[in-house]
Amino acid sequence: MVVKIDRVHFQSVRIHWDKVTHLDVRYFSVNECFEVLRQAPSLTNCHFDNIKANQSDFPLPESVLYHPNLTSLQVYFLSPAIFFEGVSFPSLLFLFVESNTLALPTRGLLSFLQRSSPPLLELHIVSFENDDDEGSIIQILNETPSLKTLHLHLTLGDNHNPSRLFQCLSDPESTLSGDRTKFLPRLETMSYIGSFNFSWDLIPKIFGPSWRPLANFRLYCYDLCEDRATCIDKTTLLQIRELVRQGIAIEIKDAFPDLDFVEFSRLQLAEPLPLHVYEFPSLDIALSLPY
Repeated sequence: MVVKIDRVHFQSVRIHWDKVTHLDVRYFSVNECFEVLRQAPSLTNCHFDNIKANQSDFPLPESVLYHPNLTSLQVYFLSPAIFFEGVSFPSLLFLFVESNTLALPTRGLLSFLQRSSPPLLELHIVSFENDDDEGSIIQILNETPSLKTLHLHLTLGDNHNPSRLFQCLSDPESTLSGDRTKFLPRLETMSYIGSFNFSWDLIPKIFGPSWRPLANFRLYCYDLCEDRATCIDKTTLLQIRELVRQGIAIEIKDAFPDLDFVEFSRLQLAEPLPLHVYEFPSLDIALSLPY
């Protein structure tokens, strides 16, 4: 059974919750979300939107709420940490978290992922501010080795530097902390939206490890076209072109306006790119793809 609820208190909804499999809720409190999960054991797909702080008669759970059947979860919370610290979803395949321009709920997400160990295939972390440049995103990704699709979208004005993340993706020897498992070994698709505060030469290197099937990459940065000094250098442009020729989908754009920044950078060159890699002698990075 599919149920949609908008601006109605949980107590006012008189249905057989044990038959609900798909749920779309707006303007519940965190307490009401917990109560729904308690009373809907057959739930597989859940969307919690604009969830408020504790404002209902239902108490917060005293112990972790275990839900074995949930496979897809989308949450738009004002304070997501409270929710993630109180649940376990061991079957979760899809997770979308929007923090409403608040700081990334690193502790809550880490505890949730470590507790649940879900076979997560797709992760979206959207509209968050990351005030920890020491690797909070990497900590979270260390707990998701099954991931195939990753989308990280920071808020406008956040100055998080993704260099360490890109370096982890580039390093063929990069493994999870205390484990021999490779870092995101199954990743196929990735997008990143944020500020430009990294070196362009990191981008082609992401595709270096031959054991990772990464074949789709989108990068949107804010205000790239305001300064020509931010243009992609000639060496990196050539590497990107060769990757595209080998079948990799790479899209780099200025987020505002929506402009192809690879083409914009190419047009700023004093002379055209050579036709092939071997015609550019300063190119010293070998590009290899998994087959």
